[in-house]
Amino acid sequence: MRIYILTCKAYPQGNTALQNLATFLTQKGFETSFVIWQELSTQSLDEKSIVLPLAVWDYSEHFNEFKVLLQELRASKVRVFNDTNLLTKNTSKIYLKELENKGLDIIQSVFLQANEGWQESLANLHFKIPIIKPLVGQSGKGVRKLSLEELQDAQSEAKLKAEFKNGALVQKYIKDIANGEFCFVFFNAKFAYAIKRQVARGEWRANSNFKVQISPLENYDEKCFKLASKAVQSLELSPLYARVDIILDGKKPLINELELIEPSLYFDYKNGALEVFYEALLQRL
Repeated sequence: MRIYILTCKAYPQGNTALQNLATFLTQKGFETSFVIWQELSTQSLDEKSIVLPLAVWDYSEHFNEFKVLLQELRASKVRVFNDTNLLTKNTSKIYLKELENKGLDIIQSVFLQANEGWQESLANLHFKIPIIKPLVGQSGKGVRKLSLEELQDAQSEAKLKAEFKNGALVQKYIKDIANGEFCFVFFNAKFAYAIKRQVARGEWRANSNFKVQISPLENYDEKCFKLASKAVQSLELSPLYARVDIILDGKKPLINELELIEPSLYFDYKNGALEVFYEALLQRL
C-alpha cells in the first residue's frame, strides 16, 4: 500500500517528526512518500492509496484550492485520514460553536462570519481584552489583541473584514495562558499521551512561531483530560488522530482548539508514539 503524507511548498519534506514517521511506516512495509498537496494528482490514486494531510501547513492561505482538493479526495477511492468530512468541518473555527452547543466548555467567543455584519457584535464586545483570530487560520498567523481604538472606530468593520477575509473569531483573553496550554493526543479516539506548551516569557500565543516550549505532560489535570475526551467523543466520525488543546481559566478547563487536519502530534516527545499511531492506522485498513 502507498501512503502519501501531504506537505506544503515551504516544507516539502515535512519536519523531523514526520520524516521519522515516514521512515517508520516504510520499515513496516508501506511505500511512503511526501507530496506537496497542490501537486497531488488525485486521478493517480486508488483503493491502495492512503493520504495523511499532516503537513498542509499553508492550507488557510490557499483555502479555495484546499477545498477543491478535499472535494476531489471525497470523490476518489482513496482512503483519507482523517475523513474528508471531518477535515472540511475543521477548516473553520466555527466548529467551536458546535462544541459549545453540545455542552462543552470553550473560551468565551464571538464568531464573525464573512457573509454577516460585524458592527453590532464589535460594539457589544464585553471582553476586557479581546483576542481576534482568523476563522480559517493556522500557526498563530493573524492572531492579535484588539485595541479599544479599533472597537471605537466607525470603520472597524470594513477594516477587519479586509484583514480577515474568511471571517474572524473574537475571544476573551485568558491570563492563565501564562501557565501553559495542555495538549491531549488521541488515536482512533483513544487517549495516547499529553503535551504541555509553555508560552515564552511576555508572550501569550502558545505556538512554535512564538518560541513556545514543548515538554511531555505526565501529571495532567483530570478535568482537562475529561473535557478533551468529551470533545473527541462528540465528533460524528471517529478520527484516526486528534489533538485537543486546553487552557485553564482559574480551575476551569476550556477548549482552545480541536485539531483534526495537520496538528503536530509530537511523536518526538513520547517514546513509542510512532508504534501507537501505526497500530491505530492498521485498525483502519
